[in-house]
Amino acid sequence: MALVTSALVLYIGYILRLDGATGPSPLPWWSVALAFAATEAFTVDFDLEQQPFVFSLSSLPLMVALAYLSPGELGLVILAGAGGLIVGDRGKPAPRVVANVASLLFYSSLAVCSYRLVLGDAGPIEPGGWRAAAAVAVTQFVVSNMLAEAGIALESGRFRLHYTRVTFVGSCIIEVLATIAGLLLVVVLWHQPGAVWIPLLLVAALIGALRLVTRVSRRAAKLELLSEFMAQRSLDSRELMTSLLARVRELLHCRVAEIVVVSGGSQDVAFRLVLDQRGQASATTPSAAELAQTLAGRARVQNESIIVTRHADEQELLDLLPDDAAMGAVAVPLRGEQGVLGAIVAADRENTKVFDDRDREVLETVASHAGAVIENSLLLERLRSEAAAMEHEATHDALTGCANRTLFRKRLEEALLWASEKEGSLVGVLLIDLDHFKRLNDGEGHHAGDAFLIETSARLNAAAPPGATVGRLGGDEFAIVLPRMGRADAVTKLAARLTEEVSAPVHLEHTTASIRPSIGEATYPVHATSPSHVDNASLLLRHADQAMYRAKGRRSGGVYEEDEAALSSGH
Repeated sequence: MALVTSALVLYIGYILRLDGATGPSPLPWWSVALAFAATEAFTVDFDLEQQPFVFSLSSLPLMVALAYLSPGELGLVILAGAGGLIVGDRGKPAPRVVANVASLLFYSSLAVCSYRLVLGDAGPIEPGGWRAAAAVAVTQFVVSNMLAEAGIALESGRFRLHYTRVTFVGSCIIEVLATIAGLLLVVVLWHQPGAVWIPLLLVAALIGALRLVTRVSRRAAKLELLSEFMAQRSLDSRELMTSLLARVRELLHCRVAEIVVVSGGSQDVAFRLVLDQRGQASATTPSAAELAQTLAGRARVQNESIIVTRHADEQELLDLLPDDAAMGAVAVPLRGEQGVLGAIVAADRENTKVFDDRDREVLETVASHAGAVIENSLLLERLRSEAAAMEHEATHDALTGCANRTLFRKRLEEALLWASEKEGSLVGVLLIDLDHFKRLNDGEGHHAGDAFLIETSARLNAAAPPGATVGRLGGDEFAIVLPRMGRADAVTKLAARLTEEVSAPVHLEHTTASIRPSIGEATYPVHATSPSHVDNASLLLRHADQAMYRAKGRRSGGVYEEDEAALSSGH
């Protein structure tokens, strides 16, 4: 409202009191008005260093109006420009249209003021007229951009300058070229009105060439980014999505990009990844209710693209925007062969341009290519995970999670093979049997027995050194492979410590149990000297088994080496 009031006061209080401009020949005001409306309704965009710029050619008819029309006629021209804004903003909410019209009236009135103040008694095509035109260009550039930044700050609740070096240079280039074209048009009209079609044709040709170059460059950039993304199929799904979001930010010139992928089309969110303004990725797994409160969730559920700006007339959509999305957002569904996987969102434009249908089309193109790649990546990861789970199940004890007999034997052979190639290397094997475990299992039940075995395996894993493999060979029998041992007595000391750890009381659901283990010890190359590491594995297991049974035969547990010498009797 303040902007509208200021614009009206400036126009009525000053512009209408100015003397009318007099060109060498009369110029119908409606022809300039039509030109003004057309330039505001149909804007031109181009890229500079991959930054998009949108500009209006309204400087051309404005320069003509300043040189030829009276203040009253100038008002009609500005109103025609407002009509062009309304046409260009069709479908936009009324408050935005009013704000744009008021902005146009305000900075156009300021442009007239600066033009007349600098022009003085000079003519429009004299050097003073050129200086006046330059003043108009500066006024329009400064005021229009200040109004744009102020509008964004008011709507977002915080101020952040959207101009960078590239956007500043690009905006200056636009303003200079438009002013020169407007002055050229005035000079031709002043001296040779019949030849006005020549500069107009030149401007039209330049705009056409600019659009063609922009279209080709954007398509090339889009294909380049897509080809780079497609070449990264070997990455895991998170790396793939992070790379995709980085390219979305680059392609749409936005600060924040987000992707949501939902597993199996259910309401269980498998993954949500956000690439923020600093380029840092953060992953979350929101619930269905949390996802429903996001723009990505809405686009996925509706299976359609959504463009939201701060001018949106639906408060429900505005509530879906993140707090820092000052320039709005665009969201498109992410589809695969099995249906809708999720959605991709680009938010918070780097410049003052809001997201539009062209941005939507670009993001839809990216999503159409990325959907199949991400779907295949997720499928491969699921297959790898299932294969790994099956392999783990085939090589590990289901109750305790320890290595089973097959994996234990494999790890023992690998350790012996490595030791056979490293002179002075030792490998130890411990076989552990829980004395009188059957009494606990029969007396308290299998549930208590299983709980005791789980606790025992946890204690063995906690006490075993790094690199060791703890296995459950069956029933109450465990074993440990100790690769790369420095000294033989280290195996003995570990066995003694394990005896103490396992013998400590275990608190079960209805009782407390304490079972002493019998441990048999064997060491390579002391007890196995075959040139074959496979044979040495069998020798070590046999010697350790014999030592374990000798310890068990003593009825009080303890640790025995295969040479039948008691290392620890437990007394």
